Amino acid sequence: MIKAKKENENNHEINDWRKFDFSTIKEFSLDDKLFVVKILSVDMNSFNDFSNLEELDLQDCGLNKIETNSFQHLNKLTRLNLSKNNIFQIDSDGFRGLDNLEELNLSYNKLKKIEVNSFQHLLRLKKLHLYQNQIFKIDENGLRGLDVLEELYLWKNYLTKLESNSYQHLTKLKKLYLGYNKIKEIDINGFLGLDNLEELYLQHNLLLFITPNSFQDLRKLKLINISNNSINQFVFDGFKGLENLEELNLSYNELNKIEDNSFQHLLRLKKLHLYKNQILKIDENGFKDLDNLQELDLGSNGLTTIESNSFGNLIKLKKLALTKNKIIAIDFNGFLGLENLEHLNLESNLFIEITQNSFHNLSKLKILNLKFNKIKIIHTNGFRGLDNLEVLYLSGNNIKGINLDLIRHMKKLNLNI
Repeated sequence: MIKAKKENENNHEINDWRKFDFSTIKEFSLDDKLFVVKILSVDMNSFNDFSNLEELDLQDCGLNKIETNSFQHLNKLTRLNLSKNNIFQIDSDGFRGLDNLEELNLSYNKLKKIEVNSFQHLLRLKKLHLYQNQIFKIDENGLRGLDVLEELYLWKNYLTKLESNSYQHLTKLKKLYLGYNKIKEIDINGFLGLDNLEELYLQHNLLLFITPNSFQDLRKLKLINISNNSINQFVFDGFKGLENLEELNLSYNELNKIEDNSFQHLLRLKKLHLYKNQILKIDENGFKDLDNLQELDLGSNGLTTIESNSFGNLIKLKKLALTKNKIIAIDFNGFLGLENLEHLNLESNLFIEITQNSFHNLSKLKILNLKFNKIKIIHTNGFRGLDNLEVLYLSGNNIKGINLDLIRHMKKLNLNI
């Protein structure tokens, strides 16, 4: 029996489901558009006559608990939406019978802990939504049974630590969302078992640094987002195990220097986001091992000079953003090694002049953005070497005119002054 109450009326019990034939129904929803009703509880007989149901939506119904065998008759169900309720407890056999369930939404509830065997009967589940709860702990076997789970959404909870073996049963998981928690620490086996993980989201947490070997089990990871934390240093072997990583987002942290070997082990990295840190200096081997990097964003940092050999290891880099720094000068070999660079963005810096040979190493550059600096003078040979430049942005400076001899060697150019 389903116990319920109508809005603004006395309590009622909906106990006459058997007056109707639900045996052929495949989708069923209880929401404000169909029934203005709040469900108080669901027991083992609630869905006796829904044997062919494939999708069930119980969103925003006031449920507070998943009791034993609540859905035992729904063995054909593939999608179950229990979001926006008040669920604070799941009995160990609460999902018994859901042998074919593929997606379960428990977001926007009041779960505080993932107890042992909470999901043990969901052997075919592929997507699990647990975001916007109050979860502070996941028991070691709390996710047991989810052998084919591919996507797990845990953002906006109260997790403070990624404890050892929490995800050990999720061997097929591909996407893990842990953003907007309060995570300060990652145990050395915090990701044990995630052999097939491809995307990891840890943005908006409280990490101060990456513990050595934190990611050693994530051999197939391709993307990791650690933006909006408080990371202020790189630790030796912090990225060990991430040899297949293709994109790393470290924007909105507190890094102040790119030291030698900061990104060792990231041999296949293609995109690196370092926007909005406090970076003042890049060591000569700061980007060592990044032989395959194609895009680098260093915008909104504190760089004042592009020193010689800062980017010498980035032989495949195509796009470099240095916007909103405090750059006033480029050393003679500041861009040495960037022979494949196509797009260079230096907008909103503090250049007063473009000195000779500033860009002489950038023979394949197509787009150069120098907007909103303080440039007054462009010296002879200031653009020497830019034979393939197609677009040059110079607006927002103090240039009154440009000597055509400075750009005559370029094959084609769209000049924006």
